Amino acid sequence: MPTRRGLALLLGAVAALAAGRILGVGELYAVAVAAAALVLLATASVQLSTASVAVRRRVSPERLGPDEPFEVAIDLRNDGRLPLGTLLVEDACPTALATRRSSGAAAPRAILSGLAAGATRTASYEALPPGRGRWRVGPLAIAVRDPFGLAEQRRRYAATSTVLVWPRLVDLAGARLPGTALGGGAAERRRLLDVGDEFHTMREYHPGDDLRRVHWPSTARRAKLMVRQHEQPWAAQASVVLDTRARHGGPQGREAFERAVSAAASACVHLEARGYEVRLVLQDDRTLRPAARAPTHLERLAEVEPSHADRLAPTLDGLHRGLAPGLVVAVLAPPRGGEALTAERDVAALLRAGRSLPGAIALVGAASDGETREGAEDLVALLRLARWRAGSLADGVAEGWRQALTAPRRRRVAT
Repeated sequence: MPTRRGLALLLGAVAALAAGRILGVGELYAVAVAAAALVLLATASVQLSTASVAVRRRVSPERLGPDEPFEVAIDLRNDGRLPLGTLLVEDACPTALATRRSSGAAAPRAILSGLAAGATRTASYEALPPGRGRWRVGPLAIAVRDPFGLAEQRRRYAATSTVLVWPRLVDLAGARLPGTALGGGAAERRRLLDVGDEFHTMREYHPGDDLRRVHWPSTARRAKLMVRQHEQPWAAQASVVLDTRARHGGPQGREAFERAVSAAASACVHLEARGYEVRLVLQDDRTLRPAARAPTHLERLAEVEPSHADRLAPTLDGLHRGLAPGLVVAVLAPPRGGEALTAERDVAALLRAGRSLPGAIALVGAASDGETREGAEDLVALLRLARWRAGSLADGVAEGWRQALTAPRRRRVAT
């Protein structure tokens, strides 16, 4: 469609036509026709040219941590036979993403002076996500103008790209983890592979087996290739439980919830780095999921939100019913104020769990403003009486982890 300049030229053509008719000057007719024809040709050219523009968006990296920028590169290729004039590229972007090269604008823009036939140009910008979550970039719109700026044609591309921002990870250094000497594996978890330290049995060769495992005396005796199969050592296992109840603390509840998510994510990474097979248990999980790698847990935690569930006891009971072995790290919401701790069913379930688990660490969430800090500290003290290694997240994830591993546990209490 014509731009303001094109519309002004059309109005000038009409004025020249009227003046030529009134004054009887033939040259004005020619000027009017030329001006109108130029606008019409410009409009037709941009309408045809937008259909020949191929677009590809590249996001790097697609997974990152908070406070880490990512770059969006937009490749535009002119598949037509004619060169293009000025291109205006506009990529839709959530307002929460602070774009570094567009001063925080919701739609980062770039202007390309021209694009020859068959040529490719790249426009890029950087964005900084404010926190964890799955952020969508796009859709993209381009506007093509003719060299005289008389007409412009816009085209939208529906494709979008996503960026996954993981929770904030904290380095959890500290004392030796409890239960590290325990294998923590059930019988059905023992897998027999071609790696290990102890001999298990002899079996027939399968394509892909390591030829160094061939047992030649058995091969000669049975007239077929036989290989040694070794037993895989038992791996230590751990379960990280995240209490997602929406009571993580007063006016700063969101901040406390994000700290709890960060604690769960940091625990998953920390335990895997120390050789554990880690299972992540969220309060809304209906079934006990198998152990997985840390990136899988980080993807789940990137999108977790406070739940409307009121009780944690069913989650703990499901953990016991699923026979989750090994170490348990529970990231808990602070207790509800206004009633005794021992009167809460969830606290009673935690005390029972502390007596039965071989290794148990509890990180109790709390807002840093002190509104829930006192209740969290009371719950920490009570859990330590029930054989938990407990710490408070009021002063940060690293401090809470240090408290949990270094504070002495006391004797068990009856519930």
